[in-house]
Amino acid sequence: MNTARNGVVTYNIDLDDEYVRVVVQSVKPDTIIFLGAYDDGHSWQDYHRASAKYISALTNILVSASDLGVKKFIYLSTINVYGFKNFGVVTEDFPAAPSNVKSIIVSQGERLCMEFTQNGKIDATILRFGQIYGDIKSQNLQLDYVIKKCLDALTDGKLIANNQSFPLIHMNDAVIAVYKSSYLDAPSGIYNVCDDATVTDEEICGIISECYADLNIPIERDQRFVAQDYSISGEKFNKSYSFFQKVKFKEGIAAVAAYVRENQAKLSQLKDKAGDTEEEKGRRWAALRYLGKKAIPYTLSGYFP
Repeated sequence: MNTARNGVVTYNIDLDDEYVRVVVQSVKPDTIIFLGAYDDGHSWQDYHRASAKYISALTNILVSASDLGVKKFIYLSTINVYGFKNFGVVTEDFPAAPSNVKSIIVSQGERLCMEFTQNGKIDATILRFGQIYGDIKSQNLQLDYVIKKCLDALTDGKLIANNQSFPLIHMNDAVIAVYKSSYLDAPSGIYNVCDDATVTDEEICGIISECYADLNIPIERDQRFVAQDYSISGEKFNKSYSFFQKVKFKEGIAAVAAYVRENQAKLSQLKDKAGDTEEEKGRRWAALRYLGKKAIPYTLSGYFP
């Protein structure tokens, strides 16, 4: 079944259905973007069921795309596939070591895409994003880490900083990265897409505390997490696609803090609905869906639901 709205045609079908081939043949897209790690159409709780469903859907799309001459396939992944067991500067040459159900399955999808590429069936580009953050523009978007921190500060009257660190990328920059990879020529393969400099949780809390200075929100330290000494290199993607991040993390986090304060009531309701763990919820990426629907007039629900 397909629906049209504002010039955008959306096909609401299961991605492991044979009708995917019919749609791809009818649309004849130059590029297919598979949301992968950011598709909340999958449940990540049951490994065997989730893996079978996910890989079946991805295989179905890859086979249809390769048979019908789709030029480029973009697979959205996450730096979580590294497992954070490496120290120092982590490049794309480091082996994946996923440590939870979701990242294991996403890593399996990466390998499947690379097999199709190596066999000359399709040109697949894998984008491993850092921690994506930004302000919510849609009630369908699940809360990100920075938004949760801001809400905790406003509702609990305190911030708890652990000794973890994150390679951040603002949602706006992530969308630009996907868009560039969809039309610029660069070698297929795996790319890290994030800020080379990691941001500590204490730095994030410090920026939020400064934004809420009038509330005198204290920062408590939680040392239960093992400190991580690493950085993810995004140099390969930056050079290949002439990419640079426009949103610096201090300005980006400050903007999110202001947004959360203005929309605290609405966001608190979304937080209550979202659940507490990433494994239980998945993510919707509102800005990327919007870009995809504007840039690509035909979409499958599994790409931009």
